[in-house]
Amino acid sequence: MKRSSYGVNETDSLKYEWMKKPIWAMLLTVVVFFFSLYVGTTPAVILFGDDSSFGTVEQLAAGIGVTITVLVVVYFLRSRGQQPWSGVRLHLRWTAILEIIAGIVLALFIVFVSNIISVTLGVAEWQNWNSIQTELYLPSLIISSLSILLVQAFPEELLFRGHLMDTLSYKVSPWMVLLLSSITFGSIHIFSQSPAAGLGEQLMFVVFAASYGFTLAACRIARDSIWLPVGLHTGHNLLWQLFVTIDDGPYSFHLMIVIICMVLVGFILLNWKRLINKL
Repeated sequence: MKRSSYGVNETDSLKYEWMKKPIWAMLLTVVVFFFSLYVGTTPAVILFGDDSSFGTVEQLAAGIGVTITVLVVVYFLRSRGQQPWSGVRLHLRWTAILEIIAGIVLALFIVFVSNIISVTLGVAEWQNWNSIQTELYLPSLIISSLSILLVQAFPEELLFRGHLMDTLSYKVSPWMVLLLSSITFGSIHIFSQSPAAGLGEQLMFVVFAASYGFTLAACRIARDSIWLPVGLHTGHNLLWQLFVTIDDGPYSFHLMIVIICMVLVGFILLNWKRLINKL
């Protein structure tokens, strides 16, 4: 009997067709995310103790565990469903470094624009420069960046913008891929630790996360690669609460400003070739 390149025969692969149905693909992605987070950090917890007291080495060890777990699980899922690995758009090329840097620069732009608007409208205040300088101390900045890259940015981009978007594309239109992947990404942030207080702000934070997912998905489409969203994800998670403090009460207004900025940047990324041609 003919076998796939993954060693799964064509008859057996039909057993896994359900994984390509949108609702199951979305649910399975959420399950894999929490599974990988738990399993990936477990060795570090066993070796170093409670993750609430993790230092530099512990954070990096946890990040490596999460990254390896996601890589293994995504490879397993794609082998069962006979989906080529190339579909996750994890291109190993020298331009990957440039794309990551470009993503970080884009994150800095989004953070600064949304922060300037929030401060101008009285929703936020600039942080004390001394505290910012402490956070920008180069060794700690590099360590924080690596920790975010390994625990959050790379594993989540491989799973959501790599595997999920490719899987959804088998059954739905490109715009539905954008919408459903963004909703799925937003849904996992129901459980996120954030400054949101109360149900209303928590729901607003989920909407923000969905808009964040939309921009990350637009990055993936714009470059046909997950490296640009990996850079944006790393840069934004590192910087978004660094430069301002949010006054009591209007956190939801700040989130609304960030949501608008995210969506606008996402649409620009999706249409950047058309916009350039018009210039």
